[in-house]
Amino acid sequence: MVFKIKNAGLEVEGTFEKPKVELYWDTKNVENSKIFAALNANSINTGIAMRDNHLRKEEYFDVKKYPLIEMNLIKLSQKDGGQFVGSFKLTLKGNTRQVELPFKAFNTNGMYEFKGELSINRLDYNIGDKSWMMSNDVKIQINLVAKP
Repeated sequence: MVFKIKNAGLEVEGTFEKPKVELYWDTKNVENSKIFAALNANSINTGIAMRDNHLRKEEYFDVKKYPLIEMNLIKLSQKDGGQFVGSFKLTLKGNTRQVELPFKAFNTNGMYEFKGELSINRLDYNIGDKSWMMSNDVKIQINLVAKP
């Protein structure tokens, strides 16, 4: 998972390492599919250790109190051409909201690959405060490869 946010006019990119993903993909009836992902909030990596340590503090991710970021599929609908829309419960810093994740799913060399992107407002999850320097909008890109 990759996230991107504008800070001081520059795009900052980061990741959360080694997500735990539980996936059941029903190719015949996708509505029966199940997707759950948990990220270790402490594993945030923006490439700058000082910034990562700052983001782990109470003001942002508060990793001591909220060690996990979780995404759980509520409903899945199939569109044309390998396109899907998943409704997920996204829990960040103890706040849960429903988000819509449009994504593509395809079979490549015997592996399933899922690619999608969504945007969230960081203030909806109490991540940081209002700021004229930092955007409220965070883009989240998901790329998952799994064995069938």
